[in-house]
Amino acid sequence: MTTNTPNINKEPYVRVMVPSFNNADFISQTLQSLINQNYKNYDINVLDNASTDNTENLVKEYIIKSNVNYIKNEKNIGACQNFNNCLNYYKGCKFLAIFHSDDVYDLNILKYEVGYLLSHPEAVAVFTEAKIIDQKNKIIGSFSVPKNLKLKEEYDFNDIFTEFLKNGNSFIICPTFMIKTSVIEEIGIFNCRFGRAIDIEMWLRILSKYKIGIIKKKLIYRRISKINDSTIYHYLRISSSDFFRVINYYLKKSYHNSESNKLLRQYKFQKSFDNLKRSYHLLILGYFKKSKRILFSSFSKDTLVTVLESLNYKMFLKFILMVIFKIIFFFKLEKFLRLILIKTKYRDYNSV
Repeated sequence: MTTNTPNINKEPYVRVMVPSFNNADFISQTLQSLINQNYKNYDINVLDNASTDNTENLVKEYIIKSNVNYIKNEKNIGACQNFNNCLNYYKGCKFLAIFHSDDVYDLNILKYEVGYLLSHPEAVAVFTEAKIIDQKNKIIGSFSVPKNLKLKEEYDFNDIFTEFLKNGNSFIICPTFMIKTSVIEEIGIFNCRFGRAIDIEMWLRILSKYKIGIIKKKLIYRRISKINDSTIYHYLRISSSDFFRVINYYLKKSYHNSESNKLLRQYKFQKSFDNLKRSYHLLILGYFKKSKRILFSSFSKDTLVTVLESLNYKMFLKFILMVIFKIIFFFKLEKFLRLILIKTKYRDYNSV
């Protein structure tokens, strides 16, 4: 890979890595948002994981006129290994960012993230909040730092892990990740055995030794679309979320200092709601007995206790959904519900 020569007389040099696979529909918009950054001392590097669409031709148009480099794998090595390849390019720069090839970036994201890491020496990585867009660039939501974390500028393991136990992760946005390259060799690479949650495990591994920051500004338009890899994974997912594999792993390692019964009940509630999603998807696929078994096994005395003690309206709404779904099975209306869903939300499910 040929990269720009760092200018040591200017701002710290940043290397932006963009792992990609078959994102020709969006990668031009992503690259344009990165090329137009108000921060100037950086390069952009697309690691193409053997795309079969028009990605290569689109990226090469930018090589001629901007600071973009293109590296294409001879064969698809999987998303995790492609992310690890991104980390291999840390030499020659002070900061390395891993962004996604279907998102759109605020023109100041590099400026803000570099500024944060320079002004917070104890933090080795930084993220930002996000707006959510669909495949037509329409804003459909947002990701924000939880209220109880908003007043802090730096976060340690206990801060983040406690929030993971209570509410999961909807606030550390993977494609806003920037890290100080001085710690990469010590931290190591993404652990591929954690599947779709390799990012969660990486953040907790970093936090077991250092602090991180989350900038309270929405500096990315995070895309959720029908062809988005993450969206495809969650569509009709019937296995337990890989997120729980990571959290269980760190609970067993006893990294957490506040394993109160209340926190663990909240974590158990998260698992129950994930089982509701799995049950829902099994219903769509026509596995009625398995759907019912997973749903009913998720209810326990702790389920209601957790809702009552949390005083959290989102948790209450989730509980109501669980109850409604259970009532549907009790009155044997599951086949009727499935037909309605297939004709509306799941019209593209063609195995019926």
